[in-house]
Amino acid sequence: MERRWTLETAREMLGEVRDRTARAVAAVEELDRRLEALAERPDADDAEERGVLARRLREELSRWMREMEALGVVVRGPWQVEFEAEAGAFCWRWPEPRIERFRGSDEPEPTPIQ
Repeated sequence: MERRWTLETAREMLGEVRDRTARAVAAVEELDRRLEALAERPDADDAEERGVLARRLREELSRWMREMEALGVVVRGPWQVEFEAEAGAFCWRWPEPRIERFRGSDEPEPTPIQ
């Protein structure tokens, strides 16, 4: 059974979610920069290095997803999670400073928390 969050408990956990997400985002951005730098070298034979970097990028994203799931949140996309609640979910995505949206069980899109 999935964990059920209240707004208070979700906001308490958000610091950990943000910290882990910040580390993952920084790692992925660095790998992206390295891939872009390789692409700018037209004469370089770097297919193997590009492949290694692309694999590491996927691994970083997968690691982040596993970490989020271990914390009890639902991953909805890169750097986007939901804290499942009784009648829906509290929604957060990087780099938002706090949880400010809720998606009802029957609603496709989140709305601001009143």
